[in-house]
Amino acid sequence: MYYLYMRQKSAVKLFIIPILAVSFLFFVPRQAESQKSQRCSKVGITKKIGGVTYKCARQGKNLLFVKVNQPQKSELDLSIDSGITNSATLEQTSSCKISDATSPEAYISSGFPRSSEILSNKNTYKVLVIPISFSDLQFTSSSQSVIKTAYESANKLFTSMSYGQTSIQVSFASPQNWQSFPGPVSNYIESAGAASTTGNKFDNSALVRTVIANYSSAASLAEFDVVDVSTANDTTYKILSEFAMPRGSGSQYATNSTVSAVAHFGMIGRAWNVAHELGHAIYGFEDLYAPTKAESYLNGWDLMETSTGTSELMGWHRWLAGWLSDSQVRCVASSGNSVHFLSALDIKDAKPKFVVVKNTPTSAYVIELRNRTDFDLVRQTLIVYSINTAYPTGSGPVRLVGELRNAGDKVSIAGVNISLNSITSNGALVGIQKI
Repeated sequence: MYYLYMRQKSAVKLFIIPILAVSFLFFVPRQAESQKSQRCSKVGITKKIGGVTYKCARQGKNLLFVKVNQPQKSELDLSIDSGITNSATLEQTSSCKISDATSPEAYISSGFPRSSEILSNKNTYKVLVIPISFSDLQFTSSSQSVIKTAYESANKLFTSMSYGQTSIQVSFASPQNWQSFPGPVSNYIESAGAASTTGNKFDNSALVRTVIANYSSAASLAEFDVVDVSTANDTTYKILSEFAMPRGSGSQYATNSTVSAVAHFGMIGRAWNVAHELGHAIYGFEDLYAPTKAESYLNGWDLMETSTGTSELMGWHRWLAGWLSDSQVRCVASSGNSVHFLSALDIKDAKPKFVVVKNTPTSAYVIELRNRTDFDLVRQTLIVYSINTAYPTGSGPVRLVGELRNAGDKVSIAGVNISLNSITSNGALVGIQKI
């Protein structure tokens, strides 16, 4: 009997304990929840319930406990790491401004110095859209709405990439200055038939020059930096596309005017195409894809490689544009080991944004940290790419070398070893060995 009694007593204990434990689990959150409306007697006193801290505060006429937001643990500030190489021991940034090997001071270029015809860095670039129509492709108010929306998105992109230094302002020519051309659009397309579905098989330069000349005879272009000659959306002539035309005289793409120009024939309203073409027209950036678009040189890391993706402009382009100062670029031109802190490219601050490892007067490697943004839908990555201005536009003057994502990742290229030593959401420590 005693033995049986003890077993029953033990069973009762085992049964009661879980119940109490479960009750406690439910009790703590409810008790903590109740603190939101519980009165208190003195401002500033605190209580901690279930790991949550509540502080007495005045709420209207009452004193009530309110939840205290716990400060999040801050990330390690890599920019103050003692191992970072002093910038005074590095080369002057100016020595890493490689020149263009194909045509010095060309309008379209990836080198320094920039062409004198490229507009200086302005707070606002003004674009005038001049609509044009043909017998089979009539520009309408709906076409205008589509283009306006595209420019609004492009403006947000440029404002973000320039850290608020640049914006794009679009205007439309007055309806009386919209231009119509006789006959179908196919009459104005060089070496292309309606059945064609591939590539750029035409040159709209002459037509754009005509549009600019016609407009200039009726109104002034003095306040504008870029002219956008646009048709309506096209569903028949799939060969139509977009390209930029620099202001520079002597080029087949010259506008013979004080403005640069872009042309959108048939496929309008795509913000990334607008931004890509403005990269040519305003800043003289090169195409970073092969003309056939069959070869990807940068794996989508720059807007000038693709006009249909969401990539932003790389650090090198931001330096060319004047959005990044020389003090935000670290230059390595001599052999040896060095360590560098790089602030993520999307963050607006005055810290270093990339390292240039110079190889020759016309070639270099660039290392920068890219984060995911509203426009750059990527994984956080330290990218390494080469700049070689001996390659002209469309032939790969900029090429991806490596992608590093985790501490310890490394990439070795001719004469240079690069390692990702540490990384946070704000920046990275990068080790460079130049042999």
